[in-house]
Amino acid sequence: MKHYRLMGILLLLENNHVMTASQLAEHFEVSVRTIYRDIDVLSEAGYGIITESGKGGGISLMYSKRLRLSAMDERELFRVAQKFAVKDSDDLLSQNIALKIRSQLPVEAQHIFDKLTKVTLIDHSNWQGKVQNTDETLAVIHESIIKTLKVTIDYTSGSGFSVDRILWPLGIVRKSSQAYLVAFCEKRNEIRTFKVDKISKIKLMKEIFTLEDEFDLRKYWKLSVGNYTQGNEKPNISRVVSDGGPHYPVKLKCAEANLIYLSGFKLLEISEDGSYVFDLISNDIALSQIFGKGESIIVISPPELREKIVEKSRNIIANYTNEVAF
Repeated sequence: MKHYRLMGILLLLENNHVMTASQLAEHFEVSVRTIYRDIDVLSEAGYGIITESGKGGGISLMYSKRLRLSAMDERELFRVAQKFAVKDSDDLLSQNIALKIRSQLPVEAQHIFDKLTKVTLIDHSNWQGKVQNTDETLAVIHESIIKTLKVTIDYTSGSGFSVDRILWPLGIVRKSSQAYLVAFCEKRNEIRTFKVDKISKIKLMKEIFTLEDEFDLRKYWKLSVGNYTQGNEKPNISRVVSDGGPHYPVKLKCAEANLIYLSGFKLLEISEDGSYVFDLISNDIALSQIFGKGESIIVISPPELREKIVEKSRNIIANYTNEVAF
């Protein structure tokens, strides 16, 4: 969320010319110290920012460095219009933001904006008619991250069980069309990954959370999902459960792309042979989670889980090869 705040600071200084650090801190609901760190980042990035102390002083942009939408080239203006030209009758807030952005665009870009608005439609329902709008959930998550407030959620896990959790939201990852919440789970006493569309209810708590160490979202995602940037390099990691050991360790092999099926479960180890060890909680949950993905995930151990998968597969084959009267 930091880059959104940096852009917001530039826009506020563009429109208000001079603002104090306290005003900016109150607007973004962060500390004055955080605002000064943001100002340092913007200055290092080349934005001419002037800070004046004393009565009547404040923070302002050098005129030559002001962020002017009118100064953007055609490609940049098209991207701005593309991002904000949405027709979402269910989200009045996004419409208001879009109209304010439109008002700052030059006339040519406003025409592009209006054309894209007419031909862009957001449908939050799936083909069964169920509403799949995660925008409100993401808005609460963003607020909790900015204010470092805990949240309570109702979550349907991959095994189909609905559970209540208290989380410390740390980041959001978008992969393809899915959004994933990375958060510290108080129940598991560890950082885990949750699919946002499986969060049926979310509520901000008044309790603030504090991390001992700075969290690196990119590093966490790289280790958890196996989306490594250097070929087949395998990180040297070994994860240990802190609550007395794993509930049900399962060793398996699967392509890195299919690890997403196991998001939300704890990765205990990545072996040198390329296999993974996950804590899948219990034999029944492991069977429910893995069986339908037989071609994507191969269980190496424990033996009893392999035997159950084989037995269930044989029963299905028998049902389709034997003549059964219905």
